[in-house]
Amino acid sequence: MPPTFNNHANGLRPDLASMLKDLHPKFLRFPGGCFVEGQESPDNAFRWERTIGPIEQRPGHKNVNWGYRTSDGIGFDEYLQLAEDLGAKPLYVVNVGIWHGGMTPLDSIQPWIDETMNALEYANGPITSKYGALRAKNGHPEPYNIEYLEIGNENNQPDPTQQSDHYYERFKMFKDAVLAKYPNMHIIGNVAAWGTDDPTWDSKESVELVDEHYYRSPAWFADNFNKYDTYSRDGHKIYVGEYAVTQGYGNHGSLNAALGEAVYMMGMERNSDVVKMASYAPIFANVNDLKWRPDMIQFDGTSAFGTPSYYVQKVMADNIGTRVLPTTLHNSYSDITAQQAVKPEICKVGVGTWGTQASFTQQQIHGGNITTTADPATKDQQRGEWKESNGVSSQTSDTEGAMKMEPTLIKGNEYTYNVRARKDKGAEGFLVVFNYVDPDNYCWLNIGGWGNTQNAIEQIINGSKAQVATAAGHVEDGKWYDVSVHVKGDSVYASLDGKQLFAVQLKPTTFAGLFSNATMDENTGEVIVKVVNTTGMNTTAKINLNGKTATAATVIRLASAKGTDENSLEDPTKVYPTQQTLSPSGNSVEVALPGSSLNIIRIK
Repeated sequence: MPPTFNNHANGLRPDLASMLKDLHPKFLRFPGGCFVEGQESPDNAFRWERTIGPIEQRPGHKNVNWGYRTSDGIGFDEYLQLAEDLGAKPLYVVNVGIWHGGMTPLDSIQPWIDETMNALEYANGPITSKYGALRAKNGHPEPYNIEYLEIGNENNQPDPTQQSDHYYERFKMFKDAVLAKYPNMHIIGNVAAWGTDDPTWDSKESVELVDEHYYRSPAWFADNFNKYDTYSRDGHKIYVGEYAVTQGYGNHGSLNAALGEAVYMMGMERNSDVVKMASYAPIFANVNDLKWRPDMIQFDGTSAFGTPSYYVQKVMADNIGTRVLPTTLHNSYSDITAQQAVKPEICKVGVGTWGTQASFTQQQIHGGNITTTADPATKDQQRGEWKESNGVSSQTSDTEGAMKMEPTLIKGNEYTYNVRARKDKGAEGFLVVFNYVDPDNYCWLNIGGWGNTQNAIEQIINGSKAQVATAAGHVEDGKWYDVSVHVKGDSVYASLDGKQLFAVQLKPTTFAGLFSNATMDENTGEVIVKVVNTTGMNTTAKINLNGKTATAATVIRLASAKGTDENSLEDPTKVYPTQQTLSPSGNSVEVALPGSSLNIIRIK
């Protein structure tokens, strides 16, 4: 057996576990995620009692959600031991009798409740109890002391067919059983995990914390810097249990992605009276078998690297104050970006789909001031499986983000793109692409998106996606629709069957600006100011302190030459934190803010 973290007999790779410990986590949420629920069968869920004891005797189970069989070599006891080794509180997520594709009826879920109670006895019970004795037999006589329990994972969608049958009733049954024996347990409930940016707890049943999940773009996270400012200060608190940039992140995870997350984290920190807990997800991935992107620690058989998101998590955790301070930010970029033109000088148009099959015909481009020339690179920009028949172009796969661009370059400030479109099969509608420059810079009209419930104009700049406008919308299978997109400078007019859907102005950027917050570490007397510059422009900031003379200051900075820069196994520290001493003057400190940077200034 090779060396392991803390020399445990069934331990973790020292390099990977050490990277996790360097984040100084306050808690560890386990075992998932969708891994909790499983798919196809309850036998494919995480059943804790099958994951303890000698490794060679563990049956393992089929991890259908992520496409492999797991040996359960890291089981319930190993997760608890890891939390202890990290100095983190264990947060256990339990199955409420629901798996992907099936469920135990509400009136038959007592065995699942019993399973939860047995797990808690294993973790918390005395060695005189049945499962406490089993814990001691497995080498840990002292209790692990689970204090946080999440009832279900993403099991409270409005649609009960989406792993969400009778959630509130299930929640109450689990909660009542747990609190009857462990009255000090912190109970976490589920709210809608997708399909909304504003999930709510729609039950009179009391809950201490609710778990919000957000996988979005850098622009979404930056746009939601103020999200928690308006949350009620009464009632339950928020646990952001899963969040990460999963749109416009590059290949492994870019600096831009990390900066979007940093802005959101600053907003959570500023509202820490409401947001009590937060955890990035997922953490680990083998680069030779990536099932999800991105993950903040990636590895192969011998080495590992942290993405820029990893280093955001690290420097933010290393610089937490104890009291939030009010701040006022004067941002000159708001005027500069407002003056920038959005319409590209040369662009293309095309069609696409998202996890759906659709057909297109009668595509026309016209306008009063355009010229067109064939572009030989168009075939290289095609994605998905496209077939041509009798003037109809059909995308026949379930590829997400399938595109087919017209072999035309459009020059000029105004044009109209008309196309007939038909949804053939699948959960979504179809896409009409315009202002296309390259795979990281374009716009599209999304008809019947989000499970065929919504229309939208979305704008992608440097890989960062944002919704410019949305409205409820639905399309029928097999019906042809006439779609028109008229672009005039930065204005876009979109219609469906002659009825205008949108008349909007595109943004000069979906992800630009300065964001800041401040806290005080009352133990050291230091003021900690965090500033994110999401623009590509270098600038300088002057931090003015009210009622405090600055005697010393340092800046911890995460930056790189470009916001799209990433780390990799070959270049693991391309984006890496640095530290610099500053020279304060009186009650102020000047600091450089490079383009695309997180800056944490500690002032004594």
